[in-house]
Amino acid sequence: MDSEVTTASTLVILPWSFKVFYSILSDCVPLWGYRRKVWMLVGWAMCLTMLIVMAASPAGDPYYTVPSDRGIDPADYTPEIEARINFDAGSQAGKYVMLMLFAAIGYVLVDREPVEKRGTIQSAIYAVRTVFVIIGQLLVGFCFNSEAYGGQFDFSLNFPLLMTIVAVITAPIIPITWFFIKEEKQSKVSFRKYMSELWNLIQKRAVYQNVFSNISYTASSPVQSYKVGVTPINNTISEIISSVLFMGGIMATSKWGMHWSWRKMILCTGIFVILADGITTFLTIWNLFRSQ
Repeated sequence: MDSEVTTASTLVILPWSFKVFYSILSDCVPLWGYRRKVWMLVGWAMCLTMLIVMAASPAGDPYYTVPSDRGIDPADYTPEIEARINFDAGSQAGKYVMLMLFAAIGYVLVDREPVEKRGTIQSAIYAVRTVFVIIGQLLVGFCFNSEAYGGQFDFSLNFPLLMTIVAVITAPIIPITWFFIKEEKQSKVSFRKYMSELWNLIQKRAVYQNVFSNISYTASSPVQSYKVGVTPINNTISEIISSVLFMGGIMATSKWGMHWSWRKMILCTGIFVILADGITTFLTIWNLFRSQ
């Protein structure tokens, strides 16, 4: 099941890697003369449709029909445990993974900063988005922390209800996008010129090195489950702290760091992240201290 979880997690965030293709689409194929607004409506409509479909679909049975089996290493499964595990859960979840994939495509498609203000309001955008990310993390952390989800609470929401809540929040964005976003009609960008500029950008070392730096390992989920025993609520608290630090760093940089040396800033923050992450990671790997 760990491979299915890793695959699902990757597919859900994969649309973020397609931003360059959304940019090509909106710049080179404007709809009715609009490069941004109409494509944003398409994105929100796609996202809302996927959420409604997931809200109306049954959640299905969980992988662990007995919650206490979650903490048992697969190597220690007895025939009795294997008999009550729902091994079809992974295939049942495939539908939801694909729906969330297209919902994410719709969301990322509308994630565009106005051309005339590009680069000037990026920090504010990230700050607002991070606030709502934290709200979502709180919702998932506290409302999906029952025994069925590997937690300790005696209550929880179900997945269709969560999708209903998110759909209700998303629905007003469609008319807001149409009535409050102002955009003048523009001619399309030459596809050949766009691709030429994109190719020149990809060949820059700062770009292709950053692309390869995102290659990572896939064992984080099993390590959390079997080695450390992380519960959803503690995982949520960790993610919230990370989001707050990220938002604070973005806002501090926009206020005081616009004239700092970017090379020195990347060097210092890189060293700090390596030390902080390395200490906790190696303590867990070598079994010196394993606790959530």
